Amino acid sequence: MPSDDVQANYFEETRNILRPADMRITNIHPILQEGYECLHNLNYWHGGEYIGLGTAAASHLGRQTI
Repeated sequence: MPSDDVQANYFEETRNILRPADMRITNIHPILQEGYECLHNLNYWHGGEYIGLGTAAASHLGRQTI
């Protein structure tokens, strides 16, 4: 694996390349174009409600994480 400094440089270079195309990095893996954000992620990041199904899934309803 590259060192932390090398990884940080890769991240910055990637962001600088994508910025002119109106692309932005919202977290470490999904890179998206402005206006095409994942609605599920936006809901999660803004504290919205969701139901998780399956093994080790979590739900967030009202102020309670279930």
